[in-house]
Parts: sequence; structure tokens; C-alpha cells
Amino acid sequence: MILVVAMIITVLVAGGGVYWWQHSALETVKNELEQQISYLQDKLIQIEGVKIELEEQIDALGKQINELTKEPEYYVRIVSPNGGENLCVDENFNIQWEHKGLVSVRILSYLPGEGTGYIGTFPADLNETGEAGKGIYNWEIGSMFYGGELEEGTTYKIIIEDASASDSSIKDESDSIFSILSCEG
Repeated sequence: MILVVAMIITVLVAGGGVYWWQHSALETVKNELEQQISYLQDKLIQIEGVKIELEEQIDALGKQINELTKEPEYYVRIVSPNGGENLCVDENFNIQWEHKGLVSVRILSYLPGEGTGYIGTFPADLNETGEAGKGIYNWEIGSMFYGGELEEGTTYKIIIEDASASDSSIKDESDSIFSILSCEG
């Protein structure tokens, strides 16, 4: 009987020790998991902060892109002659432009080394169709507003500018050169 009692005591003591050991191990695992959860919560807060900063930067970049890509309030853009044309003196040619916000335009010829010649000032929407924002002037090639004619040349450009601007900051010129030639016979 003593042996049975000893075995029961041994089982109870050993069982209690196992229980105590299991309880202690679970407490350690629980503490480690709580530390990991706390660490991950701190990282989540940091990530949220970075996310907010990135969203603000994206918003700012979007505003900059919109500002850079929006069409200006006022502009003029030459359609023709815009380079490469061979025009014959005394024939007619349509100088064409597009614009936004202008009332009148001044058309000039430009020959490097010779300067500019005044072709004329016209309503910005001068065209036969009445289409706003477009201009067409049927130019007798070589003629100037105050008389006289442009000389033949192979390096001409047209300049169109806002006639009401004192500083001519709103203007465009032909992208490339064109020629004015005598085409008789």
C-alpha cells in the first residue's frame, strides 16, 4: 500500500510539475505573441504615416501635372505656312492660325539677317467660316501692308502675335523656314 501511495504522490507531483511547466511555457508564448503584436501595431502606425505622406505627394504631383498640361488662357499657334513650303510671289496663299482669347493678331514676315516685315493686323477670328478660334488671311505672297514686296528668299518664317499686347509675349512663329520664289514661266 505504501507503494501505491508513493505512486499516487509521484503522479500528483509529476502531474503538477507538468502542469506548472505547461502553464509557464504558455505564459512565455503568450508574452512573446503580445510583444510581436505590439511591434506589428507600431509598424502599422508607421506604415499609415508613410501612406498619408505618399498620398499627399501624389496629390501635389497631380496638381502640378494638371497645371503643366492645361491649355493656357491665351495663345496663338501658326498652322501654315509652318515650314517647308515653296510659295510663289504674287500668288495667293492662306496664312492660317489658331488662337485662344485674342481679339486681334499682327502678322509679320521674318527673314534672318533682314529683320521683319509687316504683313498686317487682323481680327483674330478672321475667316470665311466664322469659326471662333481660327484665323485665315488670304495673303498675296510677298505683299506688305504699307506697300512694297518681300524679296525672294529661302529662309522665311511667319510670326503671328497678339496685336493688343504691348510686349508681344503671346506669339508663335513658323516651326521651320519656307521659301518665297519667283515662279513665272
